[in-house]
Amino acid sequence: MPLDPIFGTGIAPAEASVPLLEHDTLAAMLTYRCYLRVAQRRFDQLDRLSRLVPESSSRLARAHAAYDSAAAKLERQETLLATLVQQLGYVPRIDPDNFH
Repeated sequence: MPLDPIFGTGIAPAEASVPLLEHDTLAAMLTYRCYLRVAQRRFDQLDRLSRLVPESSSRLARAHAAYDSAAAKLERQETLLATLVQQLGYVPRIDPDNFH
């Protein structure tokens, strides 16, 4: 099953050789990267629309709301990730091809 950080599918329990906290931190890192890409796309879309449509446009309002939502989600994930890294005591190396 492919890794999908948004919905969590594909993130299996940690192997016995990988501490659970490290596993959770790696999963949080992958999720953060995914949320960052989404927020960047929403920002780019908002930027494009802001140059093309009037300020009172409902499309612009929806794009702004979508970006705000993505940015809030990213901020919550960043807080979670920072907490996990602090508890772990180091930033683990990540290999998304071999992560499970």
